Amino acid sequence: MPWWNRIFYRYRLLLILAFAVCLLQILVGISFLSSRHDQNEANNPSSRSDIVVNDPPSNHEPLHSNSSQSDREQLQLSQANLGVNIHCNVSGKEALSALSRAVTKQCKQQIVDLVCNLQAGNVYPASLQSSCPMKVDASSGGIALGCYQDSFSARLLQGHVAKLRSSNSPTVCSELCAKTGFAYAGVQYGAECFCGNGAVDTNKKLPDAKCGMPCSGRQDLTCGGYLTMQVYTTGSKPLKPEKTVAVLAGDNPTARIVFLLSVSGRAVRQVHRLVNSLYSPHHYFLIHVDRRQDYLYREMEALAATMPNVRLVTRRFATIWGGASLLQMLLTAMEELLAMQDWTWDFVLNLSESDYPIKPRDELVNFLTANKHNNFVKSHGREPERFIKKQGLDKTFFECDTHMWRIGGRTLPWGVQIDGGSDWICLNNKFVKYVVHSNDDLVTGLKKVFEHTLLPAESFFHTVLRNSEFCGSYVDNNLHLTNWKRKLGCKCQYRAIVDWCGCSPNDFLPEDWPRLEATSPKQLFFARKFEPIINQDVLNMVDNWVSSKSSSISPETGENASPEKGDNVYQYWQNFYHHMDASPSPDPPLVIAIKTLAQIYLKRISASCGQELSFVKVTEMTTYNYRDSYNASLILLEALYSDSGYQKHLELEMKVLRNAKLDLKLGTTLPRTLGMEVSSVFDPKELVLRNTFGTLGPSSQPMLRLTFGKGKTNIAKFGWVDPTGVLAAVNTIQLNDTAGTEGLKPDLKSQLRGGVWTVLAVLDDVFVAKLEFLVIPDVQPSIGPIPSTHPVTDAILSKYVQKDSEKLLKESNSNEEKNGENRHQWIQFLLDSFYDMEGWCSVDGDCGRDCKETHWSSEYPDKKSTILI
Repeated sequence: MPWWNRIFYRYRLLLILAFAVCLLQILVGISFLSSRHDQNEANNPSSRSDIVVNDPPSNHEPLHSNSSQSDREQLQLSQANLGVNIHCNVSGKEALSALSRAVTKQCKQQIVDLVCNLQAGNVYPASLQSSCPMKVDASSGGIALGCYQDSFSARLLQGHVAKLRSSNSPTVCSELCAKTGFAYAGVQYGAECFCGNGAVDTNKKLPDAKCGMPCSGRQDLTCGGYLTMQVYTTGSKPLKPEKTVAVLAGDNPTARIVFLLSVSGRAVRQVHRLVNSLYSPHHYFLIHVDRRQDYLYREMEALAATMPNVRLVTRRFATIWGGASLLQMLLTAMEELLAMQDWTWDFVLNLSESDYPIKPRDELVNFLTANKHNNFVKSHGREPERFIKKQGLDKTFFECDTHMWRIGGRTLPWGVQIDGGSDWICLNNKFVKYVVHSNDDLVTGLKKVFEHTLLPAESFFHTVLRNSEFCGSYVDNNLHLTNWKRKLGCKCQYRAIVDWCGCSPNDFLPEDWPRLEATSPKQLFFARKFEPIINQDVLNMVDNWVSSKSSSISPETGENASPEKGDNVYQYWQNFYHHMDASPSPDPPLVIAIKTLAQIYLKRISASCGQELSFVKVTEMTTYNYRDSYNASLILLEALYSDSGYQKHLELEMKVLRNAKLDLKLGTTLPRTLGMEVSSVFDPKELVLRNTFGTLGPSSQPMLRLTFGKGKTNIAKFGWVDPTGVLAAVNTIQLNDTAGTEGLKPDLKSQLRGGVWTVLAVLDDVFVAKLEFLVIPDVQPSIGPIPSTHPVTDAILSKYVQKDSEKLLKESNSNEEKNGENRHQWIQFLLDSFYDMEGWCSVDGDCGRDCKETHWSSEYPDKKSTILI
């Protein structure tokens, strides 16, 4: 027997096993190569498909795995969500996360119901039909442009992509793209169909042999290859936005405008200033006030009661950032508007209290009069695929518990082009009627899609307009200039209310004036954002600029177009508290502080008035700014006094200052200027602390606002020391050589002890500053033992912490255990050491100076915010 036969028989089992392993590896390799394309798309966010068509097309990406969960897992999930009825297989990561974080049972159940409806295909339409008259040049359609190299990071065609698993061919793909209004179609990897409007890069052209994969619907034809695409023209002409007319034509009646104001917050005076800048009896104001804003709603009710062309939207929404409620609010307001038979109008233009006109009203009216057939929206200016991914439009969102929950991925309907950009719009009467009242499949289908969409108001009207019979009226201009500073505006400050990281514009400041001035020759009539609590000077600059362009007499009203602002042009008042508010509920430390301080200072005022004044209540607190800097807080209160045996009411306003307890240098030479302030609600966009009064309580989250001048690069440490002398937290940051502002949040492990806290500052291991701040104790002592602060260790900072911690702990515990009058006196002592009363006035002039003649008082006449009818 030959030697090789002997070897075979001896090792035949091993050889057979080796052969089997090699065969298996070959099969796995083939499988890997054939699936690599799909795997890359799934793992690469920039390449994931917008559309998946599965003959017939599916209308959503699966929110669950193919394998079912065990009964035990379903039971645990149901128990974990407080008895919510989970009637389908909920296993998607994002849906489970939303369920675990939602607060109310109602919200949890709504999330489950939505997930189950998505699985059943009962939420989104699979396709929609555009009714925009398509411009198709048959002679230029179906032309093969060749084979091109594609990539996941930069797609050749960035419109839509469909996976036609059993029907793809160049003809089918070109027809799909043409019907949706795209100029180019591309077939790839056998089953994929891409659409787009951007011309392909000729530098990426390949030999035709690189595109040799058979089509899924026609095996005798080729449909590209792995990351290679055959491109064809469709003959469809992309929609080109309308050109606007700058001047009036003929005897066109003057356009009437409804200014739809959606307002929230407490900036009543700025709302009045905005209305005053646009007011004319020929136009209308329809105002929606956020459902959670009691104070602002009362003020707007009072405004509407005095002006016949001002009305409030009756159905109110809690309009959170990015929420579906924003679109619901706009559609509801438009529906109410259309029901007002006594208002005749041509356009509805939405604004917020942060918008302000940068051209005279008459210029806006003349422009819209000349363009009555147009609708004004601002598009994103990108290929649809990039916009969809960036905007999160390929995700299902659901709003409940005043939060936008991300539920999972989805597929958008085929057949329409998704568009969007800005939620500030100006729509004509005919289109508004169509959007609100039409029952055609396009409008009803898109309403279903955008009901579960993040930032829906930024895309819904654009998409309806682009795909409807009104597409010819599309103008790519929302008439606004927006102040984008993305380095500051994209810091995910809305994570508490939305499962997404979005961006918001910044406030205009005087240094932004060149951008505002550059709008003079452009068809832009408003700018945003303006916040007088941040900077009022830029608003005054705008007023002066607009006034210089206006004629002295308005042709519509016959009145002065720009009234004199008076001597309080540098002053700004904004309400911070009102005793009638239930929503939002007042911050407990603030209420304790202003009531306690009012009682302290009322005793001092009694001596000046020669009357025994007894405290009744604090009615309001107002923030007072002068020359764009926080100056004081104004406490308005009611008191009683006896006069000839009768009890009489007296209304007083106190000007209260917050003492700065910052010690710098401390015997060293400071290497750079340093500013420190502790409060709450740090705004990372505007780099300010919104709680200017600085009240903090045991449940507050303190923030350190740090400002620093130029200098060499430093390592800075900030230690947070509680009233017992324990180092509770440390922040470490690097200060570069430039000047800047930072907001630092300490990682505190427990509630804050009431009393005086300290922040210690060290630059390059040199102790340079100490700041004291107050944590106001609760009115009632804690139930049970007082929790101890969790100490942290730091070799440098620990050297500067007080050493008598046992004495401080004993004193702090003794204070925390106080009750009744003793506790009240302790709180009074703390507040009196951190705040001072600089002045006071009487609203009716019965005791002391009249508030109407006191320049800092909230009762002082404010002409710039007075509406002149």
